[in-house]
Amino acid sequence: LLDTTLGADAQLSKRDVAGISNIAYVTEGFTVNSGATFTIDPGVVIKFPVNYYQGLITGEGAIVAIGTAEEPIIFTSIRDDSRGGDTNIDGNESVPDKGNWRGLQFGESTMQSHLQHCQIRYSGSATGGTYEYGTITSTNNNLLVEDCVFQLVSGYGFGVYGTSTATFRNNKLENVTNSPVVMDVFSDPTFEGNTLENVDNIRILLREQTLSQSATLPFRSFAGYDSITYSMATWSGNGLTVNSGTKITVPAGMVFKSRSSYPIFTVNGELHIAGEIDNPVVFTDERDDDFGNPRDTYQDGPPTAALGRGGVDI
Repeated sequence: LLDTTLGADAQLSKRDVAGISNIAYVTEGFTVNSGATFTIDPGVVIKFPVNYYQGLITGEGAIVAIGTAEEPIIFTSIRDDSRGGDTNIDGNESVPDKGNWRGLQFGESTMQSHLQHCQIRYSGSATGGTYEYGTITSTNNNLLVEDCVFQLVSGYGFGVYGTSTATFRNNKLENVTNSPVVMDVFSDPTFEGNTLENVDNIRILLREQTLSQSATLPFRSFAGYDSITYSMATWSGNGLTVNSGTKITVPAGMVFKSRSSYPIFTVNGELHIAGEIDNPVVFTDERDDDFGNPRDTYQDGPPTAALGRGGVDI
């Protein structure tokens, strides 16, 4: 069982205990504090109890988890007997499921955390209000995640917030029940070479927030989808709020989809929707397969009836 807080540099290696080769580590929530680096060796297995609020967290420290193709580092549920054996010693009485544990959260830090050749399984809870969402989240840092596999995810794959300049490169997202990405609209991540398999909603979900700096909304590409569709997560009802004295421009060709009755934009300042005759800005229902990239956001074949949903409140 790992301690809950790391205040100095430490390294986690594979261990053989009582005849068990490469025994799994278990943590009930683990935080890496300011200035500390937590290094995880190839092949290490870390498991998390079934609790939505538990996971691996960086304060102002860093996690360096660099596995290999032959010996990936595993982060998974304590119920996952396929990685690291039957850790909770209950045979087949418990089985793992999506959302068993919270995920990996990387907070504000000037130190770079780096994950490579890792497997993250059965995580991704999206419950608990307006805190950061995603199986792996980056807030105000320069996280690097590459060559990793995210499997059996509940909610969202990557969460990117604040001034994050995280890089997500050559990762695989497999069996995700919602969206591959949820983010703040002006965070600045890099997405390169990521792939999707059996992801329910192919879009970038924008988190509710207040916009206080005049700017043009950026197009983004992900997993081969150029200018991928945006969708609005309106959990509390305001969508993107444009502050008084702020001008936000929506460029021609941008597509927003929503299935909420709340507005996509709440405008107290200025919103410039810069569509063109042959290249309009589109606001539509998430079930509308006539617009967006991909057009079939829900990956469910023929479109279902599209109902009128949230627009712009001025």
